[in-house]
Amino acid sequence: MKKLLSVISIIAAILILAIPALAMPEATVKDTFENPEIPGYSLPYNLFLPEDYNETTYYPVILFLHGAGERGNDNSNQLANYLPDLYATSPELMGGAIVIAPQCPNDEQWVNTPWEVGTYSVDEIPESNALNTALKLLEYVVDTYGGDRCRIYITGISMGGFGTWDAIMRHEEIFAAAVPICGGADPTKAEILKNFPIITYHDTADRTVPADGTKDMVKAIRATKNKNIKFKILNGYGHGAWLAAGVDAEMIDWLFAQNLATRYPEAADTQPRETEPPVTEPPVTEAPITEAPATEAPLVDTSDSGNNSFVTIICVAVVAVVAIAAVAVIVTKKKK
Repeated sequence: MKKLLSVISIIAAILILAIPALAMPEATVKDTFENPEIPGYSLPYNLFLPEDYNETTYYPVILFLHGAGERGNDNSNQLANYLPDLYATSPELMGGAIVIAPQCPNDEQWVNTPWEVGTYSVDEIPESNALNTALKLLEYVVDTYGGDRCRIYITGISMGGFGTWDAIMRHEEIFAAAVPICGGADPTKAEILKNFPIITYHDTADRTVPADGTKDMVKAIRATKNKNIKFKILNGYGHGAWLAAGVDAEMIDWLFAQNLATRYPEAADTQPRETEPPVTEPPVTEAPITEAPATEAPLVDTSDSGNNSFVTIICVAVVAVVAIAAVAVIVTKKKK
């Protein structure tokens, strides 16, 4: 019986570890993007296209900016946190969107400011090469793969939370909505975002990036009479606020409901894409693997995932049950 219990424990552990990976689809394109305006500067990226992608349809676009622990040039570590939870929580919406996940190089940041401060001055800190390149990549993807210019969204965690705030403060006209998570911003630029839809998350006990930075930014934006900003104050997640955001189905529904034409009606008529443009997929680039420190975060329960993820999990569970039953039969026969 002890042997049986040991085998069951091992199978259960494998099942639990496999569930997040099953929720994440394979990238359609894995490549490196060269910034046309910064010679010699590039970012690895993963691009996810909808399963039913066709060349005559416009799709919502999400630009995801990862945290500091996922930096490097392996072009895979940036997918470790938050993004798999979004796919597991809302597979239909996420699976119907174009998702871009660039990777920031080691020793660089989306915003060149100390994280422990929580606020900074946009006027004193130029846009980083990494963020500038990510935005150029966004432009390339929208033009090449038929991104809907009225439904471009940006979200990021920790270092990427700073990047999300920075992108919308400098380029609010590009994005329909934003979800910055445990980042920091410049409260003096709140007026720029007076009509901008935002949901932001931060834990009061965050010891890496102080929540006061988000609190100050939200307070400043609310002072502009912006009624479309929501601040989800957390307790118990520490610096892992993305664990709450990733499984927030209401947030994902809200995000995909936002449209740039609400702020800029003329945006509805700015789709430059031809009816049937040629779409070419860049070759897969094999980058050398480097080790980046993992972002510290507790485990999260993804049992409330969407239908597709749920079916996958059930299938895996069935296989596990069959395996357990087979082991039980073998152990019973040996005893006899």
